[in-house]
Amino acid sequence: MLDLLKNLIQEGRHPSADQLIERQLRVTPRPDRITVIQGVRRCGKSAYQQWFMMNLIKEGVPETNLIHIDFSDSRLRTLRRASLDIILKAYQSLYPDHDIRKEKLYFFLDEVQRVGNWPTFVMEIRQQLNCEVFLTASTQSLFTREDTAALRPECDIYELFPFSFLEYLRLRGVHPHNPPQDKELPFLSHMFERYMEVGGFPAAILTYDKESRLQRLQNYVSGVICTELFQHYHISDPLAFSDLAHHLLGHVSQTFTSRQIINFLKSNGHECNERTVQDFMRWMEDFYFIAGMEEMRRPGDPAQRDTHWRILSIDHSLSRAVSPETEYRLDSYLRNAMAMSLRHTTPTLHYYRCDSGAEVDFCVTPFGKRRMLIQVRDQIAYGTPEWENTMNALSEAMYELDIREDGYLVTNEDRIETWIVNGKVIQQVPAYRFILHLNSTNAQYANAIQRSNSPPREN
Repeated sequence: MLDLLKNLIQEGRHPSADQLIERQLRVTPRPDRITVIQGVRRCGKSAYQQWFMMNLIKEGVPETNLIHIDFSDSRLRTLRRASLDIILKAYQSLYPDHDIRKEKLYFFLDEVQRVGNWPTFVMEIRQQLNCEVFLTASTQSLFTREDTAALRPECDIYELFPFSFLEYLRLRGVHPHNPPQDKELPFLSHMFERYMEVGGFPAAILTYDKESRLQRLQNYVSGVICTELFQHYHISDPLAFSDLAHHLLGHVSQTFTSRQIINFLKSNGHECNERTVQDFMRWMEDFYFIAGMEEMRRPGDPAQRDTHWRILSIDHSLSRAVSPETEYRLDSYLRNAMAMSLRHTTPTLHYYRCDSGAEVDFCVTPFGKRRMLIQVRDQIAYGTPEWENTMNALSEAMYELDIREDGYLVTNEDRIETWIVNGKVIQQVPAYRFILHLNSTNAQYANAIQRSNSPPREN
């Protein structure tokens, strides 16, 4: 094990700049704090750490002062219950002339949830050495254990997601203007179609063969379920859990009650109860496998009898990878992509149910600014019952929430329009432009969406 760690320390401090791109996430490490990056497996957390390492080297930090260990390496599985002091022994064996109590060291520890004794190790090196510590994890519950809770106040925690549309463009070597120029729009629309097909996982984006990419994404699904969740939670009925996970991924953007989930599991021969369902859903959210979106509740609204989840995948590509092609639901995938784009701007997503029972897809406050209501449709024809219902739901919700202008209809049609519906101003915007502006970190969102120069149309 000592020789293996020595090799890993030597190999891990040479980040390849060719494989790294700038992500939207802005992390500002503080020397007296632990920097933690959480996110789903394969979303780019390790590459983000390598980007940090590369910048430290550019700033003059010696490569020999960087210690990078990835605990997801199966060769390190015996460390899961062992002392991690062997990492320091391996480092000192490599560099016996280094005084580790004087020289500043930088520890980059990947997937720390895989090893049980990481809290003790981190506390000890912070107390005994001059060092900075960077951690990654694939779980949101990293600090819920008794032995980790004491570290939580000393951490700056960030979340990293699969690539946004803007990051996808950067990875493909496309750098549009902000806002994009007219001549760029047709190509950006085409690239958005590709993004909706391949999703935001970096390795999948760079896998150009469709069947190979599909297999990679399916392996991600089985990997998160089998490797991470089954082992971490010691799930007693893995088949039931797997059946539910695939069912939910195949029905993203739909709302489920706990009773509906219980009925689904029982219809597939699994015994379960409310507690089982609550645990399953919590575990999947904990490892960023799915994200649940709750209904926005106003003061005085009656309490719900049953727990409701509007299910989202952490990336729309996972849903497409496990759904039969005949069941592709473009509206659902576009809503999922919109949800994850919004999730970059605000930690809380809600949908809204009007007093009439009509629903609006998103009720959000991006960038902590004004509340917005958003309906998402793949295609929608003016004057049809679907169009009338969609717009009336928006205007009704805007009235109930006292919103005058911030209502949006986002579609895959290349059309910008301003509508006046029941006295409320609703902007119709192409999805690729709306999402691209959401992704543009320096844009003032309320002013970034290009509005139609034509007068508003009365409905």
